[in-house]
Amino acid sequence: AAEPELSAEVQALTGEIASAVDAGIAEARDAVAALRASDSGGRFQDVLERSLQQFEDRFGLRVDANCEPDLPVLSARAEAEVLRIVHEALTNVRRHADATVVRVRAALEDGRFVLEVRDNGRGFDLLAADAGAYGLAGMRERASLIGGELMIESAPHQGTTVRLLVPVPVDPPLVAVGVP
Repeated sequence: AAEPELSAEVQALTGEIASAVDAGIAEARDAVAALRASDSGGRFQDVLERSLQQFEDRFGLRVDANCEPDLPVLSARAEAEVLRIVHEALTNVRRHADATVVRVRAALEDGRFVLEVRDNGRGFDLLAADAGAYGLAGMRERASLIGGELMIESAPHQGTTVRLLVPVPVDPPLVAVGVP
């Protein structure tokens, strides 16, 4: 007996589930890479650039990366959350923006780590999207977990910019032990 064909609704749902699983695996891979880099003295910008290249290779969306060579050292937790925010921003671009290029910049500005993900896509009305946008809320929550601030700029037909600001930990002053 021939199996019945899946309805369009079931096919769409199956595609969404597969996409969510793929995104979860990629996010976990990025988090592990960040932790390994931190533990081994690796450079975060190398992990970030490798992740961006994998995204570009996988989805065919051009990613222009501009990472300063000497980014500040963040905690392993902060690096993992930054990668998760980048991944969510790129996922949003891929799913919703209809963009042809994404520009990702990582830098040190005014004593803070700054990460920008900017696309040339369709943009959206922030007021209309905010209430039901779980991805945007998730990025804000992740930023908050590491003491950061997330700003989103977008307007219809103007593309979108996600800007993350994370305070850079200051090394504690050296204290002489046993010296009066």
